Amino acid sequence: MNIIKAFPDEHLWSVASRSIKWSGFDNSSIFIDKFGIDRSHIKPSKGDCHNIAKLAKFKEFDQLQKSGSSFLLWHLNFDNTERANNELSCTQYQQARESQLIVCNEWKFCPSCVRENRTMYGTAYWHNKHNLPFVTHCTKHNMPLTHVANLKNLDSLIMPNRLTGDYIQPQLYGEEFLQWSSFVEGIFNLLVRNPSAATNLRQKVWSKLYPVPNKIHKRRSYFNNLLSKLEATVPISILKHCFQFYSNAKRKKSNILFTTYKRDGVQIRNPVYMLIILYWIELEDSSVFGDFYDITKITGNSAK
Repeated sequence: MNIIKAFPDEHLWSVASRSIKWSGFDNSSIFIDKFGIDRSHIKPSKGDCHNIAKLAKFKEFDQLQKSGSSFLLWHLNFDNTERANNELSCTQYQQARESQLIVCNEWKFCPSCVRENRTMYGTAYWHNKHNLPFVTHCTKHNMPLTHVANLKNLDSLIMPNRLTGDYIQPQLYGEEFLQWSSFVEGIFNLLVRNPSAATNLRQKVWSKLYPVPNKIHKRRSYFNNLLSKLEATVPISILKHCFQFYSNAKRKKSNILFTTYKRDGVQIRNPVYMLIILYWIELEDSSVFGDFYDITKITGNSAK
């Protein structure tokens, strides 16, 4: 089968699904067999890093690894690009630690983008930036994304313009979510331009968390105090959107900062842990990121 050319910002799995259908096949088996991927992993919210690393070995998908998946955001878990690429291609990292997160396994699209895509290309498709982890808005049209349920594999991943009403689940989000989505997209764009920037972004996080007390018994109060500052800055609605224990008062609360700091090396964590800390840093002082990108293009805020 032939792999068709990707549209601008098209998600890797969208390209795969369209290729299967345009090649005239009834199911995804030929694609799975050809590229040696795991049949079960095409959820947009997951890193899918193991499968995407496999696909990236083929010329049809080598560039889409960066621009057509959330792969680069997972680099925020590692201290350098080489180690990130090596570790993320390993089977052991196929399942990230997400037990404390509210992970959306639904696909998302922007109705305005669908109309524009159909006019320009004759069909709509799944945009990668709409499906980055915990993004809620189309930053081009400043509108909430529509969620789509029951698209669990390549065979069911039909394009947005062919969806029936049973699939579509409109969502409402406040203005603060547009700023959050713009920030996540901005970090992603930065990593697309320069994947090694993940190392510098991590240094911003460690600089914010350090100096950690040497005595272990003092660390709990240290990180609790830091978390109080984060919670006073990052809107609670966004924390509830990302973390289960903020949505359920009865659930034992986890310290996001200490969880990120401790890095036990058993499983990588969803990049939202690093993203939420980076967002906290930016909200406190947007000039901190002035050496990485133009902050006005990301959040609409003027640098201080």
